[in-house]
Amino acid sequence: MAYQDIIVKKEDNIATITFNRPAALNAFTTTTMTEVAQALEDIADDGDIRVLILTGAGRAFCAGADVRVEKGGEREIGEMRPELIRQHLRRTVQKVTQGIRGLEIPTIAMVNGPAAGGGFDWCLACDMRIGSENSRFKVAFTSLAVIDVAVGALHEATLHVVVICRCHGASLFHLSGPRRGSLS
Repeated sequence: MAYQDIIVKKEDNIATITFNRPAALNAFTTTTMTEVAQALEDIADDGDIRVLILTGAGRAFCAGADVRVEKGGEREIGEMRPELIRQHLRRTVQKVTQGIRGLEIPTIAMVNGPAAGGGFDWCLACDMRIGSENSRFKVAFTSLAVIDVAVGALHEATLHVVVICRCHGASLFHLSGPRRGSLS
């Protein structure tokens, strides 16, 4: 299937979804979220796929929502009332988050730059996060007077330990448990 805002590649039992809006630091639109949700469904139905990698084209993983007016005349997120933002996030960003977390295969976020807002949430939804020296993580919804949807990913009882390891110029950002405060 042809997509506008993402690239989906399946090779050697590995599926890769690349956010492909590098000029906007891969900030997502409604189109992007619809495409990612559709790709996740396709990957879930493909019995040959053994792992999913999420990454971004260019110098960013995903800078969150594109707060400019999206195609189709949607209002800018920054101009919405907080309750409308929450509804919008539940219908869109969290649908993708739940799609990632609902996969029965391992998921890896290859974070090559900023992961902010919903992009940070999608990063947290993956089973493993591998970052470059340029990786940056940001909770972005507080400036819009809403709780970041990433809080939902952190809400899991099994996510207790945050470990950041540096090796060979890359970072491994891994959330694990069940022993709170343990580094293993």
